[in-house]
Amino acid sequence: MNHVIAGYEPDGPGEIALGAFKVGMSDSDANWMAFVTNLMIQEAGLIKHGLTEEAQFVPYGGDVYGDDQGQGALHLPGAEALLAEALRRGASVSQDFSQVDHLVMAHRPVADIREEFHIMPRADGFDEVFRPKYP
Repeated sequence: MNHVIAGYEPDGPGEIALGAFKVGMSDSDANWMAFVTNLMIQEAGLIKHGLTEEAQFVPYGGDVYGDDQGQGALHLPGAEALLAEALRRGASVSQDFSQVDHLVMAHRPVADIREEFHIMPRADGFDEVFRPKYP
């Protein structure tokens, strides 16, 4: 539910961005641990993000990236900007929705949930379909 509400894919850059979003939302130990864990997995190369749907996650040691430094998801195009924007978007949220009962609100439209928590749309328009009524 956190991925859906925040608007981030469950891929390497999206996992890191969601962690950053959550830290921006609330400077809690749980959110920091989730962010650092995402960085350890997705950026430190414990698991590499694949470039195809068939190889979305490749265990450490796989030859996924074309550059000689490419061991993490932040090497992928647009990933660094996504991370920076996630911190800004998370800081604008009115309440840490990662700590609420997601099943209670599962029946509601995503746009309504995003509006309730004041979630700004992504700059790249990925979440355009669910865009709240305000900027």
